[in-house]
Amino acid sequence: MKELDTNGIYICDNLGKLFALSTKEDYSSPIFLRRFLHSDVIEKFEKHQSAFITPFTDELIEDINNQFGKSEYGTIKYNIDAMYWLGYVYGYISYTRDCKIRILLKVFNPNDLIKYYPSYHSQSNEWVIDTLLKQYNLTENFFDNNWRFLQTLMKYSKIYNLNRFHKDDEQ
Repeated sequence: MKELDTNGIYICDNLGKLFALSTKEDYSSPIFLRRFLHSDVIEKFEKHQSAFITPFTDELIEDINNQFGKSEYGTIKYNIDAMYWLGYVYGYISYTRDCKIRILLKVFNPNDLIKYYPSYHSQSNEWVIDTLLKQYNLTENFFDNNWRFLQTLMKYSKIYNLNRFHKDDEQ
């Protein structure tokens, strides 16, 4: 685990501001979250270096809109404070655990996580992480790239019956 320093705080705060600013767009919050997941902007945050992130979050929204086009799709708008919290939490987990935001968005579904805002936002970020890991039946190992890779290998070895190469070769 990496300590949250001023660089990390800058990244978390700007990701929170980006998420909050998205509520002023014509499209819904779930549409923004999906666009952000597949955007080039997410890569700027995943580098964990504040030099890659403009302090003007409206430029980042514009980058996302330029990449996907303007839209008025969807009607669900999340609370601006809840969206800021959501962005900050994803940034915090990504920075302190050195985990890609893309992975976090896929595992900890933002449309579900936003429902926890009323009870979670007043807790520490570490408490939120511990609680999410318990809810999703995961451990801190989840944040380790090697562990996730090993889990994938084990999953596919069962699917393709690759276990036959282990003990049969010894005989």
